[in-house]
Amino acid sequence: MSLLQHWRCSLRSHVRFLRTSRQAAQPKVAKVLVSVGLTGSVMFGVAFAHLSSDENEKVWISRRGPLSLDAQRAIELVPLLPCVGSGLVAVLLTKTMPKQVKALRLPISVHELTALPLSILLAFRFQLSYERWWASRQQVQEVGTNAIALAMCSANNQEVISLDKSEDKLGADEIECNEHRMLGLLDAACALIELQLSKEQDPHPSNGVESWQSFDTHLHPVDARQISQSGNRINCCFDAIFTTVHRGQMLGVYSSELASGMYELASNMFRSYKFCDMIVNQQSPAPFAVHMRTILLVFCISFPFTIIGQVNPVSLMLMQSALSFSLMGIEFVSRQMEHPFGNDESDIPLRFALQRIRADIRLIAQKHQLLDGLDEEVTKSCQKNKRLSDLP
Repeated sequence: MSLLQHWRCSLRSHVRFLRTSRQAAQPKVAKVLVSVGLTGSVMFGVAFAHLSSDENEKVWISRRGPLSLDAQRAIELVPLLPCVGSGLVAVLLTKTMPKQVKALRLPISVHELTALPLSILLAFRFQLSYERWWASRQQVQEVGTNAIALAMCSANNQEVISLDKSEDKLGADEIECNEHRMLGLLDAACALIELQLSKEQDPHPSNGVESWQSFDTHLHPVDARQISQSGNRINCCFDAIFTTVHRGQMLGVYSSELASGMYELASNMFRSYKFCDMIVNQQSPAPFAVHMRTILLVFCISFPFTIIGQVNPVSLMLMQSALSFSLMGIEFVSRQMEHPFGNDESDIPLRFALQRIRADIRLIAQKHQLLDGLDEEVTKSCQKNKRLSDLP
């Protein structure tokens, strides 16, 4: 009987051990299954996007999607490294001094009080930066729209007067000179605006163009000399545009109503440029940016010590990484949108946009046989009579 009882006790202990081992292994198995399931789901989505021909599907694996390894992510290492380091310190303390970590825990109420002003500052920061970027994009479009409208008005009214060249060769030559001058100035204005807003830096290769001509390629020699020697080339260029509109009105090419509309188009074009120039040269107030970034950095660095000892080290590190990545990402995106003109890939493709405007101006000129080079006799006639060289 003693042997049988011993065998039963041994069997029961083995059963209890197996049950305990199974219960202990279940959470680990569940974690492995969750990890495998999530990874498999993501990989399945990536494979489906590669096989799909729908652009709405492929965008998720492009540089503008989260499932691409080379996506344009909102990551800045300088603020992220202290945040990750803070999480690692908290994990190390949890592992080495599990009984003392409670004394290091910060009151959660401090973070709760800080979260409200931080969220307000981040929300305002993002909204103002987005409005700044969106307005800049619209103003660049306005520059192009007004330039093309001016080119159309000028080119389509060069023959408003029924003028026989055999009777008044000088007047016909001067009208042709004036229209050539206008389209050349509009082309130069687009090139000079790009140089000014980009601070003469080449754009990102993805936003570049194959052939970018110099601003004086299609300018009349007098205009090219005056603009090159001017201390403010863009102001000089727009001044010449206004002068050309006035000269066309004096020659009878533009009626008073048309000239008034062209003045307004040129003024709007110049106003849009000045808005973009203000965006380039004026940033958000430094105290606002410094205050918001200080609160954000302190909030993220101190966060692990508000939950230390309450969660396991893996969960602590995951929570710290997620919080830092999300909040620092908002600040990074806000700063990118605050500076819409530059040589980053995500900046407004200024040269690409203005190159299209310049191409449209050249198409208008080709249709009306302008900008192909003035007749040498016409140029000499204009300069001889001081009709162009006397203009500012």
